Amino acid sequence: LIWAPHWSVTDPGARDHSGMRYGTFEETRDDMIRLVRRLPDCQVVLRPHPILLERLANAGDRTAYGSFLREWSGLPNTAITGDADYSPLFHASDALLTDGVSFVAEYQLLDKPLILLQRKDRMRWNSAGEFIMQGANRVDTFADAERVLHSLLEGREDESIAAARRRVALQIHRHPGQASSRIADLLAGHLENERIGKSSNTGNH
Repeated sequence: LIWAPHWSVTDPGARDHSGMRYGTFEETRDDMIRLVRRLPDCQVVLRPHPILLERLANAGDRTAYGSFLREWSGLPNTAITGDADYSPLFHASDALLTDGVSFVAEYQLLDKPLILLQRKDRMRWNSAGEFIMQGANRVDTFADAERVLHSLLEGREDESIAAARRRVALQIHRHPGQASSRIADLLAGHLENERIGKSSNTGNH
């Protein structure tokens, strides 16, 4: 299991332009410690957003975060990573628990289940966001997240959510295996148009 908490953990205030309020780390970190203790056979990798520590430090919570990390790292079935290349982690995992945004979209390309823990005071999704979130098991409390996780561990998932996840993946990644060739074709077309344009301008002079 990947646990990927978002950075927007505290009340952003008037000067914070984001206003997203997606992060649940402060409310769920103790719950996660208890969860991994109850699931010794489940390997859980913490992959925090790169800005999370900075955000917590600005809120005066660096000491508590350090204490949490020491306890987390002392457990036999946990790990933590901040690698920028998270593709290997995605492929090695079986499920994702997050409160963020981008991982929700990206993880669905692997057709693996994910749990999205939503704050009640979060910024609302636009229509594109609502479509993408259909492929996630959306919950409002950690207790519900844990309930869904236990179902996933038992091999059970709502088929309507699994089907939505495949629709989302198809919409996001319409041309699998063709990205490089399509980019090359677009660049070649652009360069050819530039060449023709320059030739035309030269002829006019």
